[in-house]
Amino acid sequence: MLSPIPISALQHYIFCPRQCALIHIEGLWAENRLTVEGRTLHRKAHAEKVGPRGGGRAESRPSKAVPRDRRIRTVRGLLLCSEVLGLVGQADVVEFHVPSDGELAPDQQSTPPPARAGRSSSPPCSAVPTVPLPIEYKRGKPKRHDADLVQLCAQALCLEDMLHLAEGSIKAGAIYYGATKHRMDVDLSPNLRARTRAIVAACRAMMESGVTPRAKRERKCSRCSLLDVCLPDATAPSVSASHYLNRAIDSR
Repeated sequence: MLSPIPISALQHYIFCPRQCALIHIEGLWAENRLTVEGRTLHRKAHAEKVGPRGGGRAESRPSKAVPRDRRIRTVRGLLLCSEVLGLVGQADVVEFHVPSDGELAPDQQSTPPPARAGRSSSPPCSAVPTVPLPIEYKRGKPKRHDADLVQLCAQALCLEDMLHLAEGSIKAGAIYYGATKHRMDVDLSPNLRARTRAIVAACRAMMESGVTPRAKRERKCSRCSLLDVCLPDATAPSVSASHYLNRAIDSR
């Protein structure tokens, strides 16, 4: 049985393999404004209980591609795992969509029972197959790299494994970005699935090696909460210890 890898490690690995190793091999962590804002948004996504679908807020509204007569059950903070890939994690939100009768084969369609006063006449969700739609919440805006897409795809792969669905059954997911206050639909294409599996394999290989990659100073380092732990200016291969100490003394 594969040792479990947190789904969050995949995003860390894409952003920076060294950051991933510091967190998941060496057990180091530090906070900054970005991590705190992100954690706050995740907590809100997990805990929101207002209304059947988040009170109709913009982040909870379905995409335009979803038929209006679909019935949707929303589950928040759902624990995920995949024995096949050795992944564990937690989904911010998973919507279980019950297809409308127009989307179902005739033998799958159900006749609504007689409505009671003040109650909906919709058939129970168990009467027809449901389609999971994972939704990830992010504090910022869409990124140039694909870390958010890979993380979302990994959640879909876990759902397929947990629910014994065929590979590719979950066609799409969505990412809600706090900066834009907009839900972005994501096509879980074969290419994205292959990319996700490759990142899982690369991340696992690094973690099983127990070796933390050397530091390399890049522009993105300034956004990393582990900057003062990583010390890329001090430990990069091209920087000697004496050079770093001289710079530190001269800056005082």
